[in-house]
Amino acid sequence: MKERLEQTVTAIVGAKQPLQNVSKAIHEMRDRLRDNYGDAPALQLRKLPGGLAELDLLIQGLRLVHSDHFTGTGQSPFDIITTLQTADELSAEDAKRAGNSEPSIRQCAK
Repeated sequence: MKERLEQTVTAIVGAKQPLQNVSKAIHEMRDRLRDNYGDAPALQLRKLPGGLAELDLLIQGLRLVHSDHFTGTGQSPFDIITTLQTADELSAEDAKRAGNSEPSIRQCAK
């Protein structure tokens, strides 16, 4: 059963998703995140509007839209950014800005 579940997840994540669908889903998820932030202190970077949780959500959304550039699942935000820049799907400037934030995402995920 585990193997079948992994195959299903890989098939879903590997299927290129239309930008409008992913964009709508990201906005809805962002709104749900913000509804649950509560009174997060200013230093809790994952739980602030425009913070790390929302940046990670955006990067994962980009991965779904451009899934044809990836194999398998589980890429780090840094790998997603690098792959998209190499494939000319993300400008060097945007990749640099997102990449500068990625170590913070990784640290907060621990």
